[in-house]
Amino acid sequence: MPRKAIFNQEDIINAGFEFARRHGMQSLSARKLADELNASTAPVYSYMGSIEAVRHQILDRAEELLFEYVKIGYSDEAALNFQVGIIRFARDETNLFTSLFIQQENPQRLIEECGSRLAEELEKDTSVQDFAREDLQQCAENRWIFTFGIALMVQTGSFDASDERSVIDKLKSFGHARAIQSSGEQLSMGF
Repeated sequence: MPRKAIFNQEDIINAGFEFARRHGMQSLSARKLADELNASTAPVYSYMGSIEAVRHQILDRAEELLFEYVKIGYSDEAALNFQVGIIRFARDETNLFTSLFIQQENPQRLIEECGSRLAEELEKDTSVQDFAREDLQQCAENRWIFTFGIALMVQTGSFDASDERSVIDKLKSFGHARAIQSSGEQLSMGF
């Protein structure tokens, strides 16, 4: 009699993560995860307690992967790297992007966290050091809205992000948009 396969929590999460990458989180069930493991549903429930516990772990791992993408140096500008990383994640990991930002029970937390992180990265940019705090926040918010919009378009197939140079150019062209200084004077953001 062949020995029964032994699984641990990490094996289950890994299998669930790979399944979610290929098919999306909404398709994940205990039965489908068990099929992925070539096992019964028993290991899923005995190690994880529920399929919801597996989903939470998968979302945590997907979020970690997202934040790895934004750390990659696509350019010499930290904020632009963050923006390109979000868009590239939407392109490369469509199902995980959908799970994190669209299908998740509370995507607002992650959306706000990304906006805050983009603002932190933008603060490092020397071309905006003279901006009033309020103007800098508005600039970061506008850039996040633009970035997230492109990422959604990439995710739906409405925007081709296969050429990173054109994505960077598109983001830079938006970055050259005017921002209003607290004095009411317009100035170019120059990035």
